[in-house]
Amino acid sequence: MKQGQSLHLNKEKIFKELSFDSENIWRVFSHMNDGLVITDYRQRIIMVNPAYEQMTGYTYEEVYGKNPKFISSGKTSKEAIVEMWDHLNTKGTWTGELFNKRKDEEEFCSFMTVTHVKKEPESDSFYIGIMRDITERKKAEEEASYLAHHDSLTGLPNRMAFEHMVEEAMEDGQEKGTKLGILFLDLDRFKRVNDSFGHQRGDVLLQEVSRRLYAAVKDHGKISRFGGDEFTILIEDTEEKEETGVVISKVFDSLRAPVRLDGQNLY
Repeated sequence: MKQGQSLHLNKEKIFKELSFDSENIWRVFSHMNDGLVITDYRQRIIMVNPAYEQMTGYTYEEVYGKNPKFISSGKTSKEAIVEMWDHLNTKGTWTGELFNKRKDEEEFCSFMTVTHVKKEPESDSFYIGIMRDITERKKAEEEASYLAHHDSLTGLPNRMAFEHMVEEAMEDGQEKGTKLGILFLDLDRFKRVNDSFGHQRGDVLLQEVSRRLYAAVKDHGKISRFGGDEFTILIEDTEEKEETGVVISKVFDSLRAPVRLDGQNLY
């Protein structure tokens, strides 16, 4: 059976079940910006619209008879999958995000609404999925979140992020019965650097200091640029003050070597 014949029979059967005018409703589905995929009761694809083909890179011939999960990237959490099927079995519909992969292997995030249309006999039942590509929106959200929680100059977590880390560490410490340490430090004579070399060179100094501090404490704690020339370090699950002392020693050791700036050594 040719694709056109198969597609025609499939849509005629489904639209008859839904009491739709097949030609008019298919015309609407064909012009949708969202991808449409319909499967039989065994979750085998029997229909997709042009937007689905464009979104995934697969033609109707290539997806016919396959389970829609064949485009899954494997990055959707197991919890989300369990929730989807729980909602479909109990409520008949589910809406959420799935991480998929196009034919060219490019990953994308889709916002899905899946509905289980139950019929008697069961073999007449089917699933309808409406899929919207929200990859760019997710990237924009992640970038905005990153910028909101990281210092643009050094790339370190900022004050807001550090305060959030401390709150989480305190809650975790209370549950475990462990302690935490917080170090606060700033750079002596940093204002002189800005006054003598300019703010651009001062930024270079801050970036170098940030790199050294991160290298010194990354295995022992979390560091942030609190603001200006101020940095904070969080040490979690510490039992003895000596552990904090070890980190302090590493910090001083990392800054003991001079920073070369415009041909001069700065200490």
